[in-house]
Amino acid sequence: MELIFFIAVIIAVWAYSSLSSDSDDHEIIKRRSSKNANNSETDSSSHELTELEENEIYRQVNLESANRQKRRRSNLTKFEDDLLDGEKSLQALKDRLTQLEEKYLNGDYKAHREIRYVVGPAIEQSKKTIPGLAAAVKKVTAENQSNEERELETQKARFKSLSNSAVEKKRKEKRRLKIKTEPKRKEKEIGVEDASASAPLEPLEKEGWQLGAVRKTDKIEKVLSAKNVEKIREGQLGKTVRFNKGSSNLRLTRPVSIKDFVEDRGIKKLVHFSPSANLNSILANGLLPRTALNEKGITYTPTDSHRFDRREDGLSLSVEFTNHKMLAGKKKEIPGFSVFFLKPSILWEKDCAFFRTNAASMSNADLASLKSPEKLYLMFDASTRDVNCPYNCPNDLQAEIMVFGRIETKYVKEIHTDHKLNLPERAAAILDQYGIKVIQNSAVAFANRPDW
Repeated sequence: MELIFFIAVIIAVWAYSSLSSDSDDHEIIKRRSSKNANNSETDSSSHELTELEENEIYRQVNLESANRQKRRRSNLTKFEDDLLDGEKSLQALKDRLTQLEEKYLNGDYKAHREIRYVVGPAIEQSKKTIPGLAAAVKKVTAENQSNEERELETQKARFKSLSNSAVEKKRKEKRRLKIKTEPKRKEKEIGVEDASASAPLEPLEKEGWQLGAVRKTDKIEKVLSAKNVEKIREGQLGKTVRFNKGSSNLRLTRPVSIKDFVEDRGIKKLVHFSPSANLNSILANGLLPRTALNEKGITYTPTDSHRFDRREDGLSLSVEFTNHKMLAGKKKEIPGFSVFFLKPSILWEKDCAFFRTNAASMSNADLASLKSPEKLYLMFDASTRDVNCPYNCPNDLQAEIMVFGRIETKYVKEIHTDHKLNLPERAAAILDQYGIKVIQNSAVAFANRPDW
């Protein structure tokens, strides 16, 4: 009796273990090894995942597992369907062969031709294809079975990987928050030790000057005097200014202004074109936007009868080259055009907005945001720039600079026309007064940009 009881216990234990294998494996996944946690260089107890986070990882692992199983079943089903279709097709061909053989025996010689050239070759081809499909089904079935057996290990590995990533992410976030909340080192705070030291820096900070390393801030007012501040602002000491006096050290870097950007890019001119019928008026009054011309009652020939950019208070300029595609279309409508080469100082002396592409396509954009220097820099953005684009030209041929208000005649450098001019004496006197050069029948100003 004791032997029988012992055997019954053994069987019960085995049955229970087999029935609960899935839950035991789940527990193996859930109970992460404390050995790895103990080997960590830092105390990981504060970085342990919450139950909610672990459940989310379980959900992701199970979803990935279900998707893998679905793909395996789908792949097997495809081969099984192909095999079934092949067997049905072969059976249909055999039935057709039987019918044709009966017709042939009854004297229908056309049936012999169909047997020889159609049905017979099709049957032979099917006999070659079906074994291959059967072998594929067998192979995929074996692979699926093998993958199913390894699926638990795959889930464990995936759970471990996702858990480690989540824990590491929490550690990084905690370090980031710790750094963010730590007080800054006093030696890098201008004027903390001596409030009077920060006074001369205020006008520079407002203009965007960047402060570099500073030591011994209690002596900084001796290094950066009001006189030196004025020299810095006037640009007498260069773009980057370094002061060293005793144990004091201060570095100031001038912000990139529109003027600096234009000089660095080598931009020599801005370009505007207008019908030559407006030339005398432009020389007398300067370049005026359409709203100003209408207010003053000045007669003019509009370049564009429809201002799709809806900004009639602005003058459209290009950088270095005209938008030759637009100009070519306008020349077909209006005879005789003049191209004005203008000084680039307009960019920092006038109220300007910067459009990285055609202004009409940006008619709904916020105008105030388009007036920042960053929008000018964006017109030359290296990440979208073609390798053949000239360094002093924006990325897009249709990029525009819109000037709001009058552009005085003093900003005109040259005037190029596509025809011969007959200027009155008054206009000629204005040209002489401002030293404006006129090039008639010019090809340069009407040329295409090299990369377009």
